[in-house]
Amino acid sequence: MIEDKKLHYYLYAKLYYLRGDLWEDLAKIHAYAYNYPPQYVSRYDILTCLLEMVFDELNKVGMTRKRFRDFIIDIWAYRYLQRETPPQEALAYQCLGVLQRARNVDLPDADPSLLPTQVT
Repeated sequence: MIEDKKLHYYLYAKLYYLRGDLWEDLAKIHAYAYNYPPQYVSRYDILTCLLEMVFDELNKVGMTRKRFRDFIIDIWAYRYLQRETPPQEALAYQCLGVLQRARNVDLPDADPSLLPTQVT
């Protein structure tokens, strides 16, 4: 059941939902997936979930654990050194980018009671 609800992260990444505040939006999705109030969701919770999902996606195309680690370190170092985006936010957006490009994922319908949906 949780795995099905986590698919809303993919929907968010693929822009089925309108984007508002990144952390508030992802907290709502995480709370929905894990069935607890969004005010108790931390950025750590969100990033842990995103990183697990991204690792699973990249593992499908043969990315090793070491290459995955290097992928994360590169994001962190580049964004931190460039000071363009806070590192946690940069990591979240990079993870969403990977989920956005994921193929062969059977997605549920977007739920307008969770977040506003895109008008098609």
